[in-house]
Amino acid sequence: MRPATHTNILWFRLGTSLRNVNPAPLLADDMADLTDYWRGLLRKSPDFDSTVELEGFAPVVVRYRSLCQTVAMIDFPPHTAKDKLPDALCLMVNGLEAPQDIAAVKAKVKFPPPVWEALHKARKPVVIATFNQNGRMRDPATVTVIHVVANVYFNTFGTNSVGSAPRI
Repeated sequence: MRPATHTNILWFRLGTSLRNVNPAPLLADDMADLTDYWRGLLRKSPDFDSTVELEGFAPVVVRYRSLCQTVAMIDFPPHTAKDKLPDALCLMVNGLEAPQDIAAVKAKVKFPPPVWEALHKARKPVVIATFNQNGRMRDPATVTVIHVVANVYFNTFGTNSVGSAPRI
């Protein structure tokens, strides 16, 4: 059976260590329950903090923020108090945004110019997944959360349906 939705993710390693690390495989067995969990959270509030607990993995703390009507952000706070930046920050962009929406998002999110260039060129909807701690990309729980949250978010707009996704 072909999937009904697709999540396009661009991965950026901004940290200085583990420059060649690749994203971990998804925890497919946990995705259905996690999808139901995130749908419930998104229905309740446009901004929230959550801790995802998947068996066999450390808890994953996630902060979800709506930046404008069709762009949202999730970030993964640092594991240690000495770190100032989040371990990972993901921007979910539908491709339905007005230029002023993107300008407002750019004012709130500090990405290096190559990340913004990639976003501009990317097929939408897209997740821009940036890692200040590149090792977080090796965590299957973190990578699974990114996929599930993005899929649920884009599905609320209908922008990630296979075969009908806008080509913006």
